[in-house]
Amino acid sequence: MHEVSTSRREVMRALAIIPSIIATPVAATARVSCSPKNPFPTALAEYLSACAHAEWVSETSDDNDAVDRAWDGRDGAFEKMLRTPARHVGDIAVKLDAILIEYKDCTMDEKLLALIQKDAAHLSGMERA
Repeated sequence: MHEVSTSRREVMRALAIIPSIIATPVAATARVSCSPKNPFPTALAEYLSACAHAEWVSETSDDNDAVDRAWDGRDGAFEKMLRTPARHVGDIAVKLDAILIEYKDCTMDEKLLALIQKDAAHLSGMERA
């Protein structure tokens, strides 16, 4: 029987495949690009790369400053990804998944959640004046 892993590393690996799951149905009907008109895929890729880099540095380096810089870079990429406007509801789902992972067992940041609410309102046409 297989066990379900709850380690942060395994969760981040699973999160890394989400863009391909979301993009697959879209790719059949529309062209997906990382052009300046569509910056979310790039921001998500940078966040996932920064997560992997921070994990790698944490496991392989004895330099605490390097580890701190790697995690600071990951935190910056996380916030950048959240601040990047969503293209569709799937992007909002990715943002919520990331927040639920990042803030597991922590107090959530209402400002970050408000950014996602703004995305949802914009995409639904229900933006506040």
